[in-house]
Amino acid sequence: MRKISFLTLLTGLLMILIFYSIFLRDLTVIIWPMPRDLTCHLHNCHKRGTCLIGKCFCRPGYDGMDCETAWNQSIIDICATSNDDKCFIHPLYGIGEVSVERWKKAVNQEGNFWVIHVQHEDRWNDHLAGFNNYKMLPNDLGSMVELGCGPFTQTLSILRVKGKHVNIRKLTLWDPNAKHYMNQVKHCSYKNGTLVGFDYIPTIIVSLPSEEMHSYINEFDTILMINVLEHVQNAYQILQNIYNSLRPNGILIFGERWWDQLYTSENYKTDTLHPIRIKYYAWKWFTDHFEKLYDARNHNSYLKYGHNGSYFIGRKKNLH
Repeated sequence: MRKISFLTLLTGLLMILIFYSIFLRDLTVIIWPMPRDLTCHLHNCHKRGTCLIGKCFCRPGYDGMDCETAWNQSIIDICATSNDDKCFIHPLYGIGEVSVERWKKAVNQEGNFWVIHVQHEDRWNDHLAGFNNYKMLPNDLGSMVELGCGPFTQTLSILRVKGKHVNIRKLTLWDPNAKHYMNQVKHCSYKNGTLVGFDYIPTIIVSLPSEEMHSYINEFDTILMINVLEHVQNAYQILQNIYNSLRPNGILIFGERWWDQLYTSENYKTDTLHPIRIKYYAWKWFTDHFEKLYDARNHNSYLKYGHNGSYFIGRKKNLH
């Protein structure tokens, strides 16, 4: 038998490590099996990104399994004190996180928008069509929260669907501008503390950013969020909060756009009202952890505005 030299063995191991670092670094279990912490309680991503269901979504300029590598120091230095949206663009994920200062501009503008523009609802017909009148949605929604409910909520449109008999045991309406809407928006659907026409549903109103929902674990049976991520400060943190606070086999009602087409040009246009622009990659990573019940990709309710996205209903996978 021919002996294998130490140098040959060392070279072979080196080639394996190079192959791993280049092609497989984004996989969870590769050569040495390591369980992912899906709750992200064990990962802080070196405070250079946000953990989402066991994966670190690094800020621009950082890379690695735990964002340990600074691969573009010039971006890090230039953007350290900048609120320019281009500084938040990640080549793979899009914009999933912005500075608190940048987000405050957006949330204040959002609050003022609904005071100036007198309406009774927010694109209910578009979303009802996108979800096919929620025919695939179970009737028993149990303890439910709507994140980014705005002044009118999407919950109210579900409750009013003809022929649909939805049961909500307890409802939480969550929005950073909730108190502002109750006081300042004429037709706010929960101005008196419960949904208009459904005051028999026990309702809690939380006027906080959804990023602060991190203390809720297995709290809700159903979570509803439609076209909200584009308004937030950290989309990854909110998606992780949803994952943690939704009970196993719980229902997710999720309408969201992805914005890959915006990044095909160097002339990225800033939108003050919508700082977050995730790419399809981030949307898919999140929804892959749910059993699909309904998924309408690029529905006309998005396409007619020149957008891409999905109306998605899923059941949280009971992973061990």
